[in-house]
Order: sequence, then structure tokens, then C-alpha cells
Amino acid sequence: MGLTAWTAIGLLGGAVVLRADAGLGLGRPVDRFGSSQLTWLTAAALLVSWGGVSVAWLLPRLSRFPVEMKRPSARSILGLGTVSAVAVVPSPVSQQRVAVIDVIAPAVAWSALRRILEMRNEQASARDSLAIPRRFSEEEMVALASVARVAGAPHALVNDAVVELPPVLNALVSAASETEAPNLSHIDDDWRVIVRLMGEPCAENRDGRRAVFSKRRSLELLCWMVLNRDRSTRSAARTAMWDLDVADSTFSTIVSEMRRALAQVAGTGMDVSPRTYDDTLPLGPGVVSDVDLLNQAIESVGPDGAGIDNVVEMLALVRDLPFAGTAYQWVDLDGSTTRVILSVMRAVDLVIEVAAGTGRVDHTLAATRAGLRVLPGDERLLGLLQSLV
Repeated sequence: MGLTAWTAIGLLGGAVVLRADAGLGLGRPVDRFGSSQLTWLTAAALLVSWGGVSVAWLLPRLSRFPVEMKRPSARSILGLGTVSAVAVVPSPVSQQRVAVIDVIAPAVAWSALRRILEMRNEQASARDSLAIPRRFSEEEMVALASVARVAGAPHALVNDAVVELPPVLNALVSAASETEAPNLSHIDDDWRVIVRLMGEPCAENRDGRRAVFSKRRSLELLCWMVLNRDRSTRSAARTAMWDLDVADSTFSTIVSEMRRALAQVAGTGMDVSPRTYDDTLPLGPGVVSDVDLLNQAIESVGPDGAGIDNVVEMLALVRDLPFAGTAYQWVDLDGSTTRVILSVMRAVDLVIEVAAGTGRVDHTLAATRAGLRVLPGDERLLGLLQSLV
């Protein structure tokens, strides 16, 4: 009876591990070993306990080995199998979320994604300088990736007015509407490499020498890392960039290529991305983004307008729409594009305001043109440009 019960628990636990490792659930276990290693460790524990139970059952029945296994020992072996299986079983809440996501129709999932994208457009147009869209938590990013996978190709015929979203999707759409204060962490003035996001992404040093990435995913990973510097982890990056789980070897290759390309333009004496032995994926202080420099310039402007020249100089870095020429799905869904646009428009409005009092028409013209690169249809900026030229 005990062997039968253990076998059932073991099979259930193994199935759950494989299901979680395949990236089908929202509540898969994640530790520093990674999901693939977790599967092997759990399978090994199940195999050892199964072997122990087999020995405990066979030895007393073989005449050549008259060994008696005491019940406490057998119970300990059974307990090992049970604990190893139960340890990886997701919580009831996670199981419920997995079931909800898996049974959602693609049209409903796409409806949720479209509402999030429409909300991002509204947020960019609002131009509230006091707040920006809140960044999703890692759990919310896992849910978002699952919804995007279920949605598949766009469903243009969905009528949002009649599509009712389940609670798990309503919560995700509501999270997209929340705001937070801009992240104004200190930027190293002695930076070596700038990741340019305001236009087609690229990375270059102070001399303008661009890093060459042999793998396009390496540049995408760098863009994600510089936007999530304070919470950059391997698991979060993999969730954001891939619909399905990527092999550990593939991801390691992409990280190595990213480090190699940066090191070539960063020069000696700087670790662009320190190696770690856990889930963290840090970015060295010598690597910054053009958005970081723009935000820092905005904060350095005094009440009398001192420092506004630096903001105008940073606005010259605006070449096009954020992430132009790419197909990074996560930048629009998680609000990265919106946050970059809001930073640019915050700088544009500040320069126009200061220039109105100083009479610097050249500043007003430069700011207006930069704003129209990220918001081409902005009526206020179009009217202002017409009055200047």
C-alpha cells in the first residue's frame, strides 16, 4: 500500500516538474540552479528513493540476503520520495493561474494585449512629468509572456466592447495603468559605453566606435539590462525576451557574446558585466543609456534655468522613435517605449519653458524637433514648429 501511494506521488511530482520546466506554468520553481537543473535534481531524488524502496522490498525476500529492513528506515525512504515530489508542486494559486491561462481563447488573450498597448499610447500622450508607468514585477512579466504566447497572431476582428476578460487578465491590465516615480539612480560620469535607445538600438564608446554583436539577441539583452539595471536577473531577462523557455546553453552564449562585444569598445580596466554564480545579471557602472543621461541632465537644471544647455545637448541624441527598426515585443508591453517617450517629452517641455523666458529660439526649435521624432503627430509641437520656421 505504501509503495503504491509513493509511486502515485512520485509520478505526479515528476509530471509537475516537467510541466514547469517546459515553461507552461506561471508558478514554476526558480532557483539559482535554473529550471533544467531542478528537473534533474528532482528526478535523481525520486530515483534514489525508488531504488531504496525496491531494496527494502527485495532483500527480505531473497534467501541469500536475509536482511531485515526495519519500518522506520522504510518510512524514511518513502518520506524522501514524497518530500522531493511535493517540494516542486506549485501552490494552489499558481495551479489555478496555469489553468486559467491555458484555457483562455487566443482572441481573448489578444484583446488583453491590445488594451495594454492602447493604454501605453494614452500614457505617452498624457506626458505626466510626475509619474511614469510602473514596471511590471517578475511575476507579472511571467503572466504577460504566457498571455502573449496564448494570443499568438493578432486577431484584428476582436470587438473589445463585448470581450469580457477573466480576473487574471483584468489584474494584468490594471497593473499596466499604475504609475511610479521615475528611477533617477546615479549614473557614473566616467562612463565608457552608451547604449542608445532613442532610435535604432546600438552601443558605442565615447569616441563613437560601435560595438558589433554577432548575435542580435545579445544587443536586445543589453537593452533590457540597461533598462532594468536595479533588478537585472537571468530569469527575468529570459521571461521578457522569450515566449518559451530558452536552453541554458543558448542563453549563456548570448550573455557571453554581449560581454565580448562590449569589452571590445569599453577598453581595459572595466568589467562591463561582472560574472556571478547566482541568478543576478549585473551591468557595470561604466555602461549607461542615452535615456539615463537625458534624465540626469533634466534633474541637474536649476530653478533659474542653469544647466538647460546640457539638456539641449542630450536631446540631440534623439534620432528616431525608441527602439526603431526592431521587433522587441517586450518594450511596448512592459511600458519601456512609453517611459523613454515620457523622458524625452519631459526634457522637451522643460527646454521650451526655459527658452520662452530667455528668448533662445534655437533651443525651442531643437526641442520641438526632438519631440516630433518620438511623437510625430503631436499637434502642439507641430503648431509651435510652424510658428518658428
